[in-house]
Amino acid sequence: MLRPNHAYITTSNGFFGTPDVCDLELNKTYHVAMVYNGTTLKFYRNGFLMSQINATGNLFQNNLNTQIGHYAATVWNTQFLGYINEVRIWNVARTQSQIQTYMNTSLPSPPTQTGLQAYYTFDNLLNKQGNASWNGTLNGAASINNTNTSCNFIADSCESTSCYTWLKTPTTGAYAGVGDLDVAGNKLTVEANFNRVSPVNAVGGYGFLVSKHTNPSNVNYALWPGGCAITTVNGEVFAYENCAFELNKTYHVAMVYDGATLKYYRNGFLHSQTPVTGNLILNDLITSIGQNSVTGAPVIYPFIGNINEVRIWNVARTQSQLQTYMNTSLPSPTTQTGLLGYYVFDNLLNKQGNAAYNGTLLGGASINNTNLSCNFIADSCNFVIPPGGISNIINDYTPVLAFNPCENKITVEDAIKFNIGDTVL
Repeated sequence: MLRPNHAYITTSNGFFGTPDVCDLELNKTYHVAMVYNGTTLKFYRNGFLMSQINATGNLFQNNLNTQIGHYAATVWNTQFLGYINEVRIWNVARTQSQIQTYMNTSLPSPPTQTGLQAYYTFDNLLNKQGNASWNGTLNGAASINNTNTSCNFIADSCESTSCYTWLKTPTTGAYAGVGDLDVAGNKLTVEANFNRVSPVNAVGGYGFLVSKHTNPSNVNYALWPGGCAITTVNGEVFAYENCAFELNKTYHVAMVYDGATLKYYRNGFLHSQTPVTGNLILNDLITSIGQNSVTGAPVIYPFIGNINEVRIWNVARTQSQLQTYMNTSLPSPTTQTGLLGYYVFDNLLNKQGNAAYNGTLLGGASINNTNLSCNFIADSCNFVIPPGGISNIINDYTPVLAFNPCENKITVEDAIKFNIGDTVL
């Protein structure tokens, strides 16, 4: 049984269902697939592996008719309301690559496809695999040759990462600690995916996603939804967002220090950068995921929501490298150059391999949580600085102009003056 957000089978060893994933959007076209290979039942959406469960045994057989768009249960009926096409049933376990190749196009030469049992594109009711025993019939008000008015296919995942392996930090004091993970020298990258579910606090602000600091003098690194900070031997510097984020929406953020500039990225877009030099200040604090470091901190700044795909590097990752893996897990993390810590919260292990930086949960933090809004869209901003009359200034001063609407301030590092509408800054 294949549904938009999970899959079920029954085998000689029992009933198996993949964990639910994030919800889909109405009026949007998706491709879904379920694959059972004898050891695992997998659920894919838009070519991304979204969830899976260990399963063994031979598939249960029955004398029921296969139904497309309807589940004729003995207790209740479940009706799919919408459009369905490109239905394929195989007796082989298709690979992810094979699924991706034909998820948005018709199968070539269906009678010759190995393992294909049935194939339906609803210009007619024929089984295009060729076995007429499984030609279709229409029931109720079902009809074919219809127009799907929202058939534009976008192969986005629902998460950047899997939807159901997130760290949840619901209250102040709920966070994951991962040890005294210093980054030395003058190269640094810290990344995280987040979905904040609570309004910004009057005292706690956005809250920190990844922090190794308690005050401006000891910031080895600090990353939050709206910016980042480091302290080097030459002082503390910041880089900020240039538009506000939204609640209940998943983002990727990254801070990068390359020895000359601190940069802040959101969803792969460079929001701002600040000149800075010098080696990073080191400290003996525990790196905290979900708030700032605790020991000696005058104020705790909790992040309220979900966090995943936390990565800490001692190299300056390029924008292209950030974009490549901002919505998917890192391949072969133990071989990634410069990676010091990597956390996907199906467990608390440092997937880079150094067990000294495995995590521990504190407060009410928990792992293996479902991010209900994990659909990832790599947009830059829904709100931007109005360009009227200042586009040249912004272009000229992009490295030194940072606007933070949440804090009602604009920072300009040169003595300039310009108008936005009737307002003089």
